[in-house]
Amino acid sequence: MSKRVLSTCLAAAMAASFSFTAFATDWQPTVERVTKEVIRSGYHELESALGEFQTQAETFCQKPAEQTYQATQQAWRKAMLAWMGVSWIQFGPISSGTGRFDLQIWPIRKGITHKKIQTLLADADLSAETIRSAGVSVRGLTGAEYLLFSGSGGQLNHYQDETAKNRCLILTQAIQNARQTASGLRQAWDTEQVITPYQQGVDMLDASNKINSAASILWNALLSEIEFIQLRKLEGPINPYAKKAKPTQAESWRSQHSFNNLERGLVELKRVYTLGFQSVIQSQDSELNSRVVKRFDQLIGQVAQFKEPMVLMLKTEEGRNALKAFDKQVHDFYLFMRTEVSPKTGFVLGFNANDGD
Repeated sequence: MSKRVLSTCLAAAMAASFSFTAFATDWQPTVERVTKEVIRSGYHELESALGEFQTQAETFCQKPAEQTYQATQQAWRKAMLAWMGVSWIQFGPISSGTGRFDLQIWPIRKGITHKKIQTLLADADLSAETIRSAGVSVRGLTGAEYLLFSGSGGQLNHYQDETAKNRCLILTQAIQNARQTASGLRQAWDTEQVITPYQQGVDMLDASNKINSAASILWNALLSEIEFIQLRKLEGPINPYAKKAKPTQAESWRSQHSFNNLERGLVELKRVYTLGFQSVIQSQDSELNSRVVKRFDQLIGQVAQFKEPMVLMLKTEEGRNALKAFDKQVHDFYLFMRTEVSPKTGFVLGFNANDGD
């Protein structure tokens, strides 16, 4: 089982790993700004992008052609980037149920999406209910990527043969499931009380200090996602302790979208920091704050400089070595944030969703 899949189960343990040493800090502005300007706006963007994706896919399926095919692929890219804007959120409404996996399940065992979709395509009486019961590997952006980018199941000619009807039914159902989930998450966060979503389930650390608890959850989510990027999005496919890389373990490898995902994810994490925590760190150590911002910018800039898709870089020694160097940069940044910056927040960190199986 992947560490990402375990994140929901470990939500309570993540929160319980915190204690507070700086109750004097006013975390209200942090929680309000991040909730309104990153989380709420991010879920609005996701719901909208998935709505556009669904409309475009339906248009494409009515009359498959090169122009509408490319437009549908682009709509997938837009929706995936919107998901990257909120995928770091492991708390609140998304921490229960299968909502996360209705949007994207990754990492995922090699070949499972291909096998499940091929089985569905061969079903002469395929229905929406059969697709829904087929599991999360064919839902959301995961299934849609296969159906739009896979060489064995996502090219335009596949929508012009005898499987076209079933293929379109699976595609539109995958998007619809994701859109419904995104809509529910958006509604759950669009409450009058900013703090309400943090109180759902077992996420709230201390009901008597709701704001402090919410701020600690945000900080832990920020650090956990930096570590997840290093462990899963980089180290996993790089496979540094073996002779060969694992290109098909890269996120969104079929669409060659791995670096786009990384860049959007890092940009959003920087926004969480600058909107939520920068003023607190700045007030204590302006030089340290400058270092945080600079290192975020360096990582974002480095991703933008990669000229080949990750899946292709991993197939050459030169490309793999360049990714190893970047992996080390992200790892060093995570350690810097955890050991040098975290003490300034007053939160004492324990383990998170990336620790152990």
